[in-house]
Amino acid sequence: MILLFSIMFQPAGKVAMAFILSISRQGVIFSIVLVVVEFAAGYMGIVWAQAVSDIHFIYNNP
Repeated sequence: MILLFSIMFQPAGKVAMAFILSISRQGVIFSIVLVVVEFAAGYMGIVWAQAVSDIHFIYNNP
């Protein structure tokens, strides 16, 4: 879903918003979730970190 919005913003001329969506999902949130979930669940936490960060981003951003 986030990727879809990011792709829709680019042709609409809202490159900055597309960039912010991409960086916030992949950079900031994923990094924090990766550290926390790896600490809590070990290797399986690393495996599930991407899904957890996507779910967190979807539910916390309107």
